Amino acid sequence: MNSETKPAKRGRPRKCVAVATDEQLANATCPDPLTKAGLSDALRRINLMSYGEPGEWLHKVFDVLNDRCFGDRLPSTPLHFALTPHGACLGQTHTGPGSQASVITISPGTLNPKAWELGDQAGWQHAATTLLHEMLHVAQRRLFVGLPDPGETSHNSDVWCREANRISALIDLPPICTRFVMARDGKKTRRIPLRPCEFPNLSQKAVGTWPHGIAAVVGLNVAEWQDRVCRKLGIPEPTGKLESCRV
Repeated sequence: MNSETKPAKRGRPRKCVAVATDEQLANATCPDPLTKAGLSDALRRINLMSYGEPGEWLHKVFDVLNDRCFGDRLPSTPLHFALTPHGACLGQTHTGPGSQASVITISPGTLNPKAWELGDQAGWQHAATTLLHEMLHVAQRRLFVGLPDPGETSHNSDVWCREANRISALIDLPPICTRFVMARDGKKTRRIPLRPCEFPNLSQKAVGTWPHGIAAVVGLNVAEWQDRVCRKLGIPEPTGKLESCRV
């Protein structure tokens, strides 16, 4: 696939914007050695000591998702159960400068039906699918680092939309009808169509809250979808009560 042309705003000349090729995305590897089983085992032990069974379970889920959705290419990543800064998100990924590892934080609220008005969506399945969202950020910042990725934000970029489309095919979701999300025109967001799509007018909020936002917008029962996806991917069901996790 060659570089694609980005339509400019009406009245302005067309401008070419480089994007990563399909081959570059498929063959990308982490530029550092943080992928060995020894480090993964050490991180799992730390989480077991810090959070008990929920912490160890979270690392098991990371390993399964890394294998099934990312070809086991993501580096071993520190995982934490904690409130995110400002308490505004159920998950967050922080990546330091240079070759520093990414760190994923998952809110214990994903496990508590009374938190965030999640209702029957909350539980271990919601924690697992929230982790999948954050792992896509790790892929952006560690696996695809250095590749051209035009876009305004990490949820508004070429790589985000293309990788979300690829993984959506594995988790029973329709594709996001974008190549990448364009700059806003007033209150609207323009997109480059990827292919004919049953849901061509997905909002930026739905794209940015993938996969849960997409599942909700296309009319799926999110709780039932999460359970089906976890079973399809072989995500292990926890042996203990994860709602006992406290931070």
